Amino acid sequence: ARARADSAFWQSAVGRLLCDTPHLVAFQYSDPAFEDVRIVVVPEVVSQRSLRVRPVLDPSATYLVGDRRLAAAEIARDGIAVPVSSWNSGFLTLKKMK
Repeated sequence: ARARADSAFWQSAVGRLLCDTPHLVAFQYSDPAFEDVRIVVVPEVVSQRSLRVRPVLDPSATYLVGDRRLAAAEIARDGIAVPVSSWNSGFLTLKKMK
């Protein structure tokens, strides 16, 4: 069931480039309503442990990020850190709370 839901998400996801540097590239993928937002950070050779990005979100919404609840306005103001390492891509999921 999870794989089917992920498949449906990826088939209709809208992608945005958030950051493009010589060492890191960050992408945002989301459904059109910004209810399911996923951030992927792809490192080349990285000496930093995270990348702070400001994804496009529903400005009136609150998002669940792991076990934290964050207002979209707070994320827009402060950004959100996506963990990265030299070995794998960073990944973060934000779920719009209803």
